[in-house]
Amino acid sequence: PAELLELNDSGDATTPKVAFDADGNALVVWFQYDGSHYYVWSNRYSPGTGWAGAEFIQTYTAQSGYYPELAMTADGNAVAFWQQIDPGLTSTMWSNRYTAGVGWSTAEQVSFSGGFAYSHDVATDAAGNAIAIWAVMESGLYSVWASHYDTVAGWSTPELVETQDTGSAYYPRI
Repeated sequence: PAELLELNDSGDATTPKVAFDADGNALVVWFQYDGSHYYVWSNRYSPGTGWAGAEFIQTYTAQSGYYPELAMTADGNAVAFWQQIDPGLTSTMWSNRYTAGVGWSTAEQVSFSGGFAYSHDVATDAAGNAIAIWAVMESGLYSVWASHYDTVAGWSTPELVETQDTGSAYYPRI
């Protein structure tokens, strides 16, 4: 039967993303309204056990979190990547890492502040390294940025992926 995955059904829960490991374990991420902000949540499924319960994975709560993306390795490690918008309508990209058998770490900001970051994607390799990509609007143009996650060093400094400054670049995907 269908099962409620979010915590308390207190506000809109939207845009779920699901990923599986090789053993059939799953993670799902979504964002949900609590009456004042949208926040990023997760729930984990294990065959034979079922759903573990909703877990808040966003750290900085003064901003709303939107549109989480999720990538998972065959051994069950995962990366969630989302947009956070502050009250001044600028936004940054954030991430949290799930380690199989341990759980979620602390969310961290990946992109620089300023501009309006959105339209993002994330992917992992078999070792758990990741690439995240997103668009940023600054000075009326949209540019594409990326950062690499190394399992030892963490997130790299964001780099501009394209250099075409006469037009906008939109909706990057990995």
